[in-house]
Amino acid sequence: MSRGRAVSLACATLAAMLGCVLCLPLRADDPSPELPKLKSGWPALNYPEEARRQNQPGRVLVVFEISPQGHVLDPRITSAEPQGVFDAAVLAYVHALEFDVPGDWEASGGAHQEFYFGFVFRLRPCREPCEELLPFPADRSIIVTGQAPGSAPGH
Repeated sequence: MSRGRAVSLACATLAAMLGCVLCLPLRADDPSPELPKLKSGWPALNYPEEARRQNQPGRVLVVFEISPQGHVLDPRITSAEPQGVFDAAVLAYVHALEFDVPGDWEASGGAHQEFYFGFVFRLRPCREPCEELLPFPADRSIIVTGQAPGSAPGH
């Protein structure tokens, strides 16, 4: 194969691959549904008492789907630091959410879309360095703060 033909073939292949990559996000038949609004606002999530007593910060990533009626389906913890400390509180919170989904939720693919919520639990005053406790990348991040044991309110 001549060098010119090899370069032409490589350029054509690269152009085709680039064209495919550029076209994928623009496909009108595959839009990603946005997280719908809640029917009654965001509820409060309390810091688990045992974790507060042990001065334990942490973070949890949960994934779930939303039914055509707006209920959370199959929430599951995908990451937790430390494992098992905040899981029950997060799952109970997510189960209690109810979303106001559009009428075409099923047809838009929303009923089969996974949504990710990241939770960060930290105490005030937090142990240094506070910046290390960052939320997991998620569709929504929720910060939960609690009073450290023995600290005065308002500090």
